[in-house]
Amino acid sequence: MVSSTLNFLKALPALVVVSCVFGCDGGSGLSPVKGTITLDGKPYPSAQVRFVPESGRPSIGITDESGAYTLMFIRDEKGAAPGNYKVDVTTVHVSTSDTTGGKEPAEKILPKYNTMTELTATVEPGENVFNFDLMSR
Repeated sequence: MVSSTLNFLKALPALVVVSCVFGCDGGSGLSPVKGTITLDGKPYPSAQVRFVPESGRPSIGITDESGAYTLMFIRDEKGAAPGNYKVDVTTVHVSTSDTTGGKEPAEKILPKYNTMTELTATVEPGENVFNFDLMSR
């Protein structure tokens, strides 16, 4: 009994190394996804970019001043699961209650990029970059 326990303990470090080599992605199965959103060739800041799978939870990113986004799956987990997605892009509006009586400004992004999106993406294992150049007309 003591001999088999000692043998197991000797083999344990090797088992840990092998399991990490073949499966240390944090267990999430997510692939990093980033890209840039432009509107009429110019970076589009403050846009919400959603990758929506056929079933399951979407991954979402918000563009910065340069139009760049990085997808987040949940809390601090970045990326999206490999698979096919519909992609929608909408403008994130800051509170307008003081300046416009609570009415949000009109959406600059056409419905074909959000409510009736034509955008798609296939996320592969590993790094993914998806740039979308949207047109306002």
